[in-house]
Amino acid sequence: MKKPFVISISGVSGGGKTTVTNELKDCLLNSAVVSFDDYDDIKLDRDINDWSADGNDENEWYVEPLAQDIERLLSEPLDYIIVDYPFGYRNLRVGKHINFAVFIDTPLDVALARRMIRDYTNRAADRNKIKVNLSAIEKELLFYLDRSRPTYVRMPETQKPSSDFIADGMKIPYEIADDIINALSVRNHYDAIIDEIDDPLERKVVDPAHDPEPLKAYMNKWDGDPFREVMLLTPDKSVLEIGVGTGRLALRVCCKCGNFTGIDISPKTVERAKQNLQDFPNVRLICNDYLMHRFDETFDVIYSSLTFMHIKDKRAAIQKTADLLNSGGRFVLSISKDHQTEIDYGTRKVTVYPDVPEEITLLLMEAGLVMEKQFETEFAVIFAAVKELNDES
Repeated sequence: MKKPFVISISGVSGGGKTTVTNELKDCLLNSAVVSFDDYDDIKLDRDINDWSADGNDENEWYVEPLAQDIERLLSEPLDYIIVDYPFGYRNLRVGKHINFAVFIDTPLDVALARRMIRDYTNRAADRNKIKVNLSAIEKELLFYLDRSRPTYVRMPETQKPSSDFIADGMKIPYEIADDIINALSVRNHYDAIIDEIDDPLERKVVDPAHDPEPLKAYMNKWDGDPFREVMLLTPDKSVLEIGVGTGRLALRVCCKCGNFTGIDISPKTVERAKQNLQDFPNVRLICNDYLMHRFDETFDVIYSSLTFMHIKDKRAAIQKTADLLNSGGRFVLSISKDHQTEIDYGTRKVTVYPDVPEEITLLLMEAGLVMEKQFETEFAVIFAAVKELNDES
């Protein structure tokens, strides 16, 4: 029997994790919820603010009852276990069972306001009859300012880097749940492709990085020589690929640039890319969601092929790309002409968000990029846009 897939939902108190957990349970059939707050015997043997100040080692927490319940549910005929608890992978007793860790990134002021409403008002149906405990609110706020605020600040700093997906806590719970399901679907789909490549019995799927000539010629209809030529690669340029996959395109790019960075949401795909690109010393690969990852550098060239169909918020993706470009940098994008909203792979279906050329053009302009070239291939529309030189360049 296949084990249930375990999703953890983390966030600061008031960040919305319990509401999102319940929304996610409604969306994912045959699922069960395990909630940190339901256990009176989970404990930390010292003050939580002292613990946080000393480096917040999540393994100091006694979480055995929660871990045991997860282990019990793993043997039941469930598809998903959703764990509403604050530590993601970082508590090893629970973390070893997690397959996908989500952090809900909610501004601290919003989380604080939600806690005040949740904990210090009676939230009566008649808003004219709502009772507010002002003295308790004052006491809580003073304690927050004097003692607990650094603890809340540290939590995102420690949890976000180890999370698989960072959700926007300002969205409504249904939208957050939908974003989580979409990210999970895309990651699991590409992980499954690697499993199919590695299947010693089937061998029906070929690693795209090693496509035979007929398949290579087919993929070139989206991102062949004309696509790579408009990148204007030189040995001194830094390059980022959004959706690096197993390194199919990177194999042809790494040898022509100075430094190459690739990002992809699928852990198994990134591991395969590391194998395929191991001969190039200038490569750095990142497993993360592009929109949520915080890059520590900017790039001369950013490109992407057949990846934007997995991104719902095109505006945010294009704006982030523009922000990551150096002055005079280039963004080269290949989008499919196919406008289907779901791809059926036989054993699974993946929701996609079709790219519309006219919309992409407008979003590139809104992001401050100058369209240099737009052209079509048999299956794709390709855009080459440039970030204008600033006055100091």
